[in-house]
Amino acid sequence: MIKAVICCFVSVIFYLFSAAPASAADIVQRVFTARDGLANATIQDISFGHYGFVWLATQQGLYRVSNNKVRRIDKVGFDSVLDDELISTVVNSGQDHLLIGTNSSLYLYSILDNQFSLLLKPKDNDVTNINNSIRVAATQRQLDGRLLILAYSGQVYYFDDTSQQLYLSPSHLLDHNLPWRNALELNNAQYLFSTDHVLQLHQADGTFIGVFPWSDKNGSIRKLFQDKQQRVWMLTSKGLFKVNTNTLTLQSVPEIPYYVEQMEQDLNGDLWISSRAGLIFWSQENNKLIVYRDELKQRANIDYIHDMAVDAEGLLWVGGSGDGLAVIAGKPEFLIDDYSKKPPYQLDNEMVWSVYSEGDKVWLGTDGGLSVVNTLDQTSTMIIPAGFELNDSIYRIGSLDAQHLVLATTSGLYVVNKLTNTSTDFAQWSGGKASLSDRIVIGIYRDELFNDMIWFTTNKGLYYWQEGNDDLTLQALSNGK
Repeated sequence: MIKAVICCFVSVIFYLFSAAPASAADIVQRVFTARDGLANATIQDISFGHYGFVWLATQQGLYRVSNNKVRRIDKVGFDSVLDDELISTVVNSGQDHLLIGTNSSLYLYSILDNQFSLLLKPKDNDVTNINNSIRVAATQRQLDGRLLILAYSGQVYYFDDTSQQLYLSPSHLLDHNLPWRNALELNNAQYLFSTDHVLQLHQADGTFIGVFPWSDKNGSIRKLFQDKQQRVWMLTSKGLFKVNTNTLTLQSVPEIPYYVEQMEQDLNGDLWISSRAGLIFWSQENNKLIVYRDELKQRANIDYIHDMAVDAEGLLWVGGSGDGLAVIAGKPEFLIDDYSKKPPYQLDNEMVWSVYSEGDKVWLGTDGGLSVVNTLDQTSTMIIPAGFELNDSIYRIGSLDAQHLVLATTSGLYVVNKLTNTSTDFAQWSGGKASLSDRIVIGIYRDELFNDMIWFTTNKGLYYWQEGNDDLTLQALSNGK
């Protein structure tokens, strides 16, 4: 039996020395900045390519992001090969090409050849369009696979990935005197088109259905979005609205009155919304709304979000004005709660080495003390046992009996009352002489065969304590047997 216990402790020791401390949960998983090669430029659009790259349209060129490097693609020497380095759009076209929209033109980029080709407007009745390119306002992949491209001047084009040809739509005739911003094909094959202050509904054949009640005083329309549940949303400078295409009406969402610009839906069906108040997580099914006001500013120095995109793994990529590109992961569904320095729990220290829970309480072994979390009233209390230093750490927490916990620390063993939070060293509690204060106690193990016996692994030997005894006993080891 002793041999089995010792083998188990050897495994525990190796595990503990290779483990790193866990810090509190954070939605920002990674940030790409100038250190990775990304210029301090506003990110306008994000796209994911077939070869595993992330493509960024920025106000200072086109960037390609890999796991460990960011590289600008459109620049040769000191100059961009494009007519304008302010890039507003990047869209996949098949596996090997991208459509790149600048402030005045549309390009087809060959990834394999690293070549840009200017796409010209197809010929129509207006001779001034010949040999001119397109200023892209919006793009959307259609149900039939073609890419819809809306120009600022109101022309609607389709791009075919196979033939790499651009076609002018003869059906959708929008007012060329208005600056158009958004185009959205709905699942019922109807189309929504908008300027900053006009929202129209059209049939697939271009037949005008109607206009929604919206004017300048209501604010500006920023984006149109249809989610996987086929709900249609309109994001504006004065909040979020739900669009009812059957009645041509708009319904405000009172929970989100902020200036909102972008929306994405993750793999769980939850919505992420960029706003001037911060990044918003909204789960309608669970009636849960969280506004992350400071995380992006603190971690990625992103002031305002201009684009978001969800990759195949469900991670949210966020870019905008500021220094970086942030990768976001929401709280997994299996998590019940999280404890951090933020309200409501407000931990004193987030460097957590060990966890023990019982009833409505959770004990967290940290650097500098023991945090006691009450999950009912959502509070935390820091306990610092007498003789415990700020640079000490609690590596393991175990139950001694119904009223007491034992702490394995870098300065020996301590005992804490589960109800009163009073603490003492192990010797004072047991009536013995030693608390292993000159040893680093790494592990705690209650013997499965002899339930009244608890084993302690340290950097200077293996000890056990048996209920009814005052002192700890050093277990003699012989050649690891």
